[in-house]
Amino acid sequence: METPQSLMDKFARLWNGISQDDLNLMAAGIAFYFLMAVFPALAAAISLFGIFSDPAIISDHIALLEEFLPHDVMSIFSNQAHDLMAASGGSLGIGFAISLLLAIFSSTKGVSALIQGLNIVYKEKEKRNFLTRTLTGYTLTFILLIYMLTALGLIAVLPAVVTLVPILEEYAEVLLALRWPILAFTALVGLETMYLFGPSHSKPRWHWISWGSLLATTLWLVMSSLFSTFITHFGKYNETYGSISAIIILLLWFWLSALTILLGAEINESFQEPKERKKKRGRKNLDTQGQVS
Repeated sequence: METPQSLMDKFARLWNGISQDDLNLMAAGIAFYFLMAVFPALAAAISLFGIFSDPAIISDHIALLEEFLPHDVMSIFSNQAHDLMAASGGSLGIGFAISLLLAIFSSTKGVSALIQGLNIVYKEKEKRNFLTRTLTGYTLTFILLIYMLTALGLIAVLPAVVTLVPILEEYAEVLLALRWPILAFTALVGLETMYLFGPSHSKPRWHWISWGSLLATTLWLVMSSLFSTFITHFGKYNETYGSISAIIILLLWFWLSALTILLGAEINESFQEPKERKKKRGRKNLDTQGQVS
């Protein structure tokens, strides 16, 4: 049972951790790399759908994301999707391979920056060798891309599949309603996976749902919705930044998204049990003594 004093101590550690770990600066670096990765990833997704089916179905259902994404961000995705869908089938096949390689390379840079940020938040020193660290980065990047493609499939492809398959048509409302809980749950599991395998934990312990991942997912949904409302009704980015305002908004949204992920990790670190924190301090002291000797 938590006492008021223990809760105050945890919130004090959280506040100090946010300021000492420079979450704003780390999130900015992560956002830059993800900005470089988003367009190749979008091109790879549309090219993949172009190989196996009609990629035009994406544009018919991509508007569903407007509930969570700012209008200018959606306009970037919509315009890019329209340009890619204008390509021929042969070029889509070649474009998939090129775009996928670019997306993996750029996303890996972003995931590597996120791993470094998580190490700082969790007060862990990178102990993995180059091969293990590289494989971890590529594995987490692959999981991230798979999640993006799965999310795009649930949002854009599932409605078309339900209408084409007679057996599923009578369950259409249930299947379409289940998309959002599935995406939310997989996002929670993905964050837990990132928090577990991203940092260089000495003895990682799996938690199905931690306070950090739960609050980070909830905060991201609320933040994205409020950010979209603010940009639509109050933001004056077009007057300030002109033609690059949409890119600025997209970069700002990525920064806020990265910030929520790091904040979730900071919550997990600050709300650790005293026994785990004591073990971590003991390992840190041993490392320091080893360096001195």
